[in-house]
Amino acid sequence: MKKASLFILSCISALCLSCIGELTDNFPNPPAPPPVGVPTEIGTPIGEAIIQEISPEGGSVELGNGKVKFIFPTGAFSQTTLVKVQPISKTLNHALGVSFELQLIGNSLRKPIEVIYTYSSEDLSGTGPDFVHMAHQDDNRIWKSKRNLEINKSNKTIKGRISYPGRWSFFASAMIQPGKKSLGVSQSQDLEIVGYEYELSLRTDPKYNDLLAPLVPPVRIQNSLVSEWLIDGKKSGIQPERGTLGFLNNNLSLAKYTAPAIVPDQPNIMVSAELFLGKGKFLLLSHLTIENKNRFEVGPYAFSNAEVLIGRAGSVLTINMLKSSNNNYEASLAFLIPGFQGKGTYSFSNLVSGGVEIINPSKSFNSIAYDNNLEPYFNGSIVIQESSNVAGGTIEGTISGTLYERREINNIVSYEPHNFQASFSGTLGN
Repeated sequence: MKKASLFILSCISALCLSCIGELTDNFPNPPAPPPVGVPTEIGTPIGEAIIQEISPEGGSVELGNGKVKFIFPTGAFSQTTLVKVQPISKTLNHALGVSFELQLIGNSLRKPIEVIYTYSSEDLSGTGPDFVHMAHQDDNRIWKSKRNLEINKSNKTIKGRISYPGRWSFFASAMIQPGKKSLGVSQSQDLEIVGYEYELSLRTDPKYNDLLAPLVPPVRIQNSLVSEWLIDGKKSGIQPERGTLGFLNNNLSLAKYTAPAIVPDQPNIMVSAELFLGKGKFLLLSHLTIENKNRFEVGPYAFSNAEVLIGRAGSVLTINMLKSSNNNYEASLAFLIPGFQGKGTYSFSNLVSGGVEIINPSKSFNSIAYDNNLEPYFNGSIVIQESSNVAGGTIEGTISGTLYERREINNIVSYEPHNFQASFSGTLGN
């Protein structure tokens, strides 16, 4: 850990003069300057403030439907005091729960108050309770952290103490990004570990618990701090039906998760990264959900869990969706986009075209039909929401418009319109 800390500290500038008196004697040996904090915006009020009188006997205030609770002990005030707690927008990276501004009207605190954050697993997506800290934003708009929090994992509460009013926030010192994500089958997702490395270097020694350390924007943490990645608590490859993990140049701070080819019976996947911070190992958790996003509907016919094949030849992108049952195809879809340029909307035209064929009963629909003068009439578009030029990368989007069923009765040809929509997510083939 000392090696990691020295690497971080060698890259940051000297301590600002206003912080020297506060921090000089508190850093690891050999001494090194803390980071110069980077100011952020001041949070704006969100919703109504909670305003409540607190007597010298003490009391409590709740915020966010009880997610954050303030407990004022007996003797916190010398006289009855009006307390105002205003929820504010989050301006600190990795802020958790409700950020707030505490104001005391006409009095000051004589004793610290307790602030209790009740979290859910979803609240901590990407991180874990061991990485939760508190931070205060000073008059220079710089956030400064403190580590002396009490964690109760059984009750899912994190308790801190503050001695003065102002803007406060809970935050995560390290996190997997994204902490929560829905993926299609066979889709890949980069998982990056980012954090406040200087903050992590202080957390293992209790003598730094009350140290107010300025915060700078989080960065990808060093490879040497990551000891292992697991899928549902097991090494990658043991359960391929739950997906696999890969690493570029053995860099453990950036993993690539690839979803299985079919949706597993339990579609919720837990990917964890273990950090070694000198005095123990701590887990970060990312929650992934595997779902088949591929479905299409035309008229009264609907098909879900379709197979998707996406290819590219030059500037032409082809999208194919196949629905089979008992090894027999029920329906197929095919569209092509010449002049493909990535994300964007591609309206149907003589070029951007395609159709759907339903095998049983034998019906086919086309995106372009023609009137008696052989003039095309059509409407619709393909919207590409995620795009990649790399083989194995994800291409995701939707298709909607009108398809036409060709009918011929007594040698009279007509086209019956049907509303059409599809959603797809697949990987670009080689």
